[in-house]
Amino acid sequence: MVNRGYLYLYDTLYSFLRRKTMYIRLNAPDIVCNSCANAITNALSKLDGVQRVAVDIATKMVDVHFDEGKVTVQAILQRLDDAGFPATVDS
Repeated sequence: MVNRGYLYLYDTLYSFLRRKTMYIRLNAPDIVCNSCANAITNALSKLDGVQRVAVDIATKMVDVHFDEGKVTVQAILQRLDDAGFPATVDS
């Protein structure tokens, strides 16, 4: 007989290992101030799967850490566009 605690631990570990945290850097040329940065952070943080957002006003870059199993790059770009900050993936 298998202990329930071991099954729970296995399921938790398996779920953790299956998560794929990704990172993208986006160029959003319309960023000009702290209000822009706050609007971007708020818009992206509401997406399920987005884990961290960092906006650099000086370089007009947005760094996003996200779970690719929950949200796509296209959804992130669309959310930024909807918020008034069209962006492209920085190469």
